[in-house]
Amino acid sequence: MRTGRTRWLAVVVAGVLGSEALGCAGRARVELAAADALDALAGELGRALAEYREDLERADDGREQAVVAAFVARTRRDHADDAAMAAHADAFGAALARVRADRRVAWARYDAARENVGLAQEVARDLRGFALEGLALDEEARAYLRRVLEARRDAQAGEAAGQAAEPAVGRSMVTGSAEEGRS
Repeated sequence: MRTGRTRWLAVVVAGVLGSEALGCAGRARVELAAADALDALAGELGRALAEYREDLERADDGREQAVVAAFVARTRRDHADDAAMAAHADAFGAALARVRADRRVAWARYDAARENVGLAQEVARDLRGFALEGLALDEEARAYLRRVLEARRDAQAGEAAGQAAEPAVGRSMVTGSAEEGRS
């Protein structure tokens, strides 16, 4: 299911890039769709990261418990042997160091993924902003064109009204040209 969403996102992003390259008139709609897709992707990633964090914490707790349990079992078994106890203590320290190192790596991955979610959200916001700016420019262009067409229509109506005000005597009703010499 996530693979399908990833493909869908790739198609939307390709559409945005294609519309930019081709000068697509519906660019704002494509940008809005891409922003929605990125928001959806960021939401899915956020949910997956929340699950990852829970799994990571559970795994960390389990590993720590296993290391402690192993150390306790060894100390019970070898409590009378000082050399074995020293080796167990060293092994215990090394195991805890590995757990901490693995935890740092896992949290670094988690933080990087969280940054990617934030980046996807930021790109979605920017795309939405570009789309709204494009819609505003489209609306301004429509308003300008509407004013030009209205002015032209008013000018034509004025010409027609001016022609209608001229005396009809001596004009042909068919051609509108002056008739000569007819009485």
